[in-house]
Amino acid sequence: MILKQAEQLATSIRGKQRDTIRDLVAKVAVQSHEISVELSVMALCTTLAVEASAGTQPSILLNSPVRLTRTGRAIRLVQRDGRLVSQGRPDPGLVELLRKGRSWWQQLQTGTIDIATIARDEKVNDSWVSRLVRLNFLAPPIVEAILAGTHPASVSATSLRTASLPVDWDEQMALFGM
Repeated sequence: MILKQAEQLATSIRGKQRDTIRDLVAKVAVQSHEISVELSVMALCTTLAVEASAGTQPSILLNSPVRLTRTGRAIRLVQRDGRLVSQGRPDPGLVELLRKGRSWWQQLQTGTIDIATIARDEKVNDSWVSRLVRLNFLAPPIVEAILAGTHPASVSATSLRTASLPVDWDEQMALFGM
């Protein structure tokens, strides 16, 4: 019974049910080197429909080492292994860069349009189009990680646009810390 309730609670939290999270979390502290989340034991017991014993601590403190990293204009929490804390949610900006690059590459392959024409139509410069078109040659695991939202923090819109991408996929993986 309690296992089923715990599974339902986990599903609710993963689904970002704000009320459930708000009830359980007593305090969150974000520091440059860690994030701490204090959970209310009483709220947890109530949610799981179990009785707290007399000697139960009022809270549970969960700590996770992280670092703050600037990616573009945003500051993001990064786990010790280099993955973003928000892992699992694809970055819409990165996905859009891949989409545009793929679309432009397909147009160029027809032979009926050139980079200058695409740039003029999109109101960007030739260099911008070239930088996005080359994203078609990213190592498949990098593309998959971007689409799955599991890429390391070193893979950002800025790094994809500005990095000198090696032709070799293993070298690309090393460049982005994968």
